[in-house]
Amino acid sequence: MLFSLKFGEQGDLPSGVALLSGLKSVASIEQRSDVRTFCSHGQPIAKRRVDGRWHEYSIGWRAGVLTVRCDEQEIIHVPCKEVPDLLQFGGFPLKPGRQQEAFFQWIGLNYNVAS
Repeated sequence: MLFSLKFGEQGDLPSGVALLSGLKSVASIEQRSDVRTFCSHGQPIAKRRVDGRWHEYSIGWRAGVLTVRCDEQEIIHVPCKEVPDLLQFGGFPLKPGRQQEAFFQWIGLNYNVAS
């Protein structure tokens, strides 16, 4: 999955992208306050300061390996026995309140992956 994402005005609740297997989070890119957090299986892997620019992301799962990239830089590359079945965009957790703004420029699938 390929997409471009930019975060806007801050809210009380985080926004971003979550890759799920059933109800379990496999990977997420979350914006809270002025920090972007990259998580795998609910655990933070990396953090980046927010700069207000567009960034290109890719999230992939193949043969039990999860990969997350930001601007062609690999952030997450870990074994993942769960098979992802849902990509959630927007606010999470699903609670009432003002969400962090998130803008998506385009979303696409990349089937051109070597075996």
